[in-house]
Amino acid sequence: MGVHVSRYNGLTKEQYEKSQQIDDLLKQERRLNAAIIKLLLLGAAEGGKSTFLKQLRILHQDRFNDNELEFQKHIIHNNILNIAISIYNAMCDRSMKFENVDRQEDIRTLIEASKFIKYDSWYNEKVEKALLRLKYDAAFHSCCIKQNEYELPESSKYFFDNLERICTTKYVPSEQDVVRSRVATTGINEIRLVIRSISFRIVDVGGQRSERRKWIHCFSDVDSLIFISSLSEYNLTLAEDMKTV
Repeated sequence: MGVHVSRYNGLTKEQYEKSQQIDDLLKQERRLNAAIIKLLLLGAAEGGKSTFLKQLRILHQDRFNDNELEFQKHIIHNNILNIAISIYNAMCDRSMKFENVDRQEDIRTLIEASKFIKYDSWYNEKVEKALLRLKYDAAFHSCCIKQNEYELPESSKYFFDNLERICTTKYVPSEQDVVRSRVATTGINEIRLVIRSISFRIVDVGGQRSERRKWIHCFSDVDSLIFISSLSEYNLTLAEDMKTV
């Protein structure tokens, strides 16, 4: 009776075949990943990384679906509420007063609504009317159109110029509205695109200081870094400390 070494290295035939299948899948995955160009977006908070990513998606992917547009609608409403309060704070800093003293009550309505901004129910007809009245107050409007001078959010004038369209029950965000909207990126987001038959995996990470420690985990297998900076904010301070330019 002869002695021989098992070709399965101590595994049963079934175990060996399963191991081979896993190895083949890993090899296939490595080949596929090698064909995908990984890009990492870096930059300070509010520098435009997520905006750039949204523009790429609009150009090279399918349109936003109904659920995504509904989500964007809430973001835009939140943006407008925060912008209105920011304009009011800028007015207070410069001792500017409303043309009509009744607008003070409208601001109180918005400040009260802002306490519930995490919930969809804060947005209602009373808030809409308050926003529309504020838009046509001369002092409020004067501050809004000088958004750069008063360091207001970049889309302040855009959203208030389009307020009547946005403040309707049948409002559906346009692609431009989505691009102009702003929500802080937390964690790691990514999209996959195919541009001229080349596959890209684009990773967007939060720019806030509390998010930057997560960047290190994204550098693995990166083909290229894209560092994005807002040219229109070269002379503004960071929102994080109001000192660093």
